[in-house]
Amino acid sequence: MPGPSILGLGAVVVTLARHSSEPAHVSILPEEERRITATPTDNLEVYELYLLGRTCFLQGSSERYREAIRHFEGAIRLDPAFALAYAGLAEALVLLPVTDLTVTPSGVMDRTLAAVARAYELDPTAAEVHIALGGLLWFLQWDWRAAGQHYREDLRLKPEDYVTRGSYASLLSALGRFEEGASEARLALAMGPRSSTTLWAAGDRMWQAGRVEEARNLFERAIRIEPVTVTAFSHLAFSYAWDEPKNLARSAELLSEFARRFGYASPERMGSVIQAIGGDTSLRREALAVLDHFVASTILDRPHLIYEYAVLAPEDILFELMEEAYLTRHVWTPWIPISVGAVRPEIRDDPRWARFLAQIGHPGLDKF
Repeated sequence: MPGPSILGLGAVVVTLARHSSEPAHVSILPEEERRITATPTDNLEVYELYLLGRTCFLQGSSERYREAIRHFEGAIRLDPAFALAYAGLAEALVLLPVTDLTVTPSGVMDRTLAAVARAYELDPTAAEVHIALGGLLWFLQWDWRAAGQHYREDLRLKPEDYVTRGSYASLLSALGRFEEGASEARLALAMGPRSSTTLWAAGDRMWQAGRVEEARNLFERAIRIEPVTVTAFSHLAFSYAWDEPKNLARSAELLSEFARRFGYASPERMGSVIQAIGGDTSLRREALAVLDHFVASTILDRPHLIYEYAVLAPEDILFELMEEAYLTRHVWTPWIPISVGAVRPEIRDDPRWARFLAQIGHPGLDKF
């Protein structure tokens, strides 16, 4: 079963989503023709607010997501029947916890459900509504199959939507379909080559597909484009510590910068973490102490550092951390099957692994 049940409005949205998730026909239906030719709103000020919201949203930082939310809400106040503004609001709310560590998925759940339900009520055929549903169903409700159906429907209606394509690529990789994820990520990157979040996400897809050098190049580009996607520093650091050819000095530099940007008082201590990840088992206890101190002294919690703990922590502690992520509906929970399973393949034989996958509604996979 998936995570904690969502009652009330959540049940309505999931019901709507599942009814709208049937395989799409290729032919254009009359309602689709009406959607293509329809004017989204007659109010120019409303539409300008919506476009400002979309512009901020595509920049992909916590500050820009918050600005996008304000613009979408402003559009809704002026035109409460503008479906695209509700869909945009839901998209921004879903992704806000990924970049703003003061926000949790549970904290945005009710507002996202309300926005998606209203968007679907106003225009169930809009591509933007399908991407909003896809994000809600995967990131917040862990309904993997329904999320994939809505992502595909959005891409059928808007093939040029690189944000959705990047999300769909991530979903495919999270299901172990790495080659498909990499292919979708390349398409997303071709459409949004100046987006640091798209570069970072594409780097992740390549890394998971075993294309280490290609991934490193993408991560390097991501940390040089504003607004910077901070996790690109840590993922690039891991690639230099974990994969051949290793460069532990570069890895330590990158992870220290990651730590500095989160306000860690002594980022230079991350050197022992890198040395331990790089293979020095004598430093594992010291490295774990650094991670614990990092959690105690910053806004990050243990699931935010799932990869480091996955490499270094004893098995029982790792399963404790996974349970913590499940119970708190942590923002990184959907990526645990990859981040943990890839570096600790032996734990996939433990009954607790199958239990965790069932808890988050993961359909399972044959290999990483």
